[in-house]
Formats: sequence, structure tokens, C-alpha cells
Amino acid sequence: MQTGVDLDHLHPTCAPGATDTTHCVPFPFDGALLQIMPWPPFQDLSDHDLRAIYEYLKAIPCIAAPADPSNPLHNDCP
Repeated sequence: MQTGVDLDHLHPTCAPGATDTTHCVPFPFDGALLQIMPWPPFQDLSDHDLRAIYEYLKAIPCIAAPADPSNPLHNDCP
């Protein structure tokens, strides 16, 4: 959360001249960074602060959603 780096490398940067950008991030964006996460506000938080955010989010109960994995509202509630 402090760096914005995509540790899973799920969205690589598109090759120059690529026409199919379905599975890559097009220029001018950097695929090595998480594009949606507003990470700059979190870059100066301490490890203690980040742990507190994690524990808070983890404590929010999961709400059951559609069981169909192709449904965009699907989640993996236990």
C-alpha cells in the first residue's frame, strides 16, 4: 500500500504498438503500479497505521452475494 507496486503483476504494461489491450495497461500508464488504488496518500503511513486499517477492514462482515462466479457482484464469502 505504501508504494503502489502491483506485486502480483496482473496488469503488465502493453508492448509498444500493441493493438489488443485487453490484458495489459496501455501507455501512458505504468502496469507495474496499481492504477485504481490511490496509493500516494498512504505512502507515508507507518506500519502500525497500515495494520490498523487492515484490522478494521478485516472486521467488516462479508455480505453474501450471487453464487455465480461470472456475476460481477459475486464474492467469496465463507
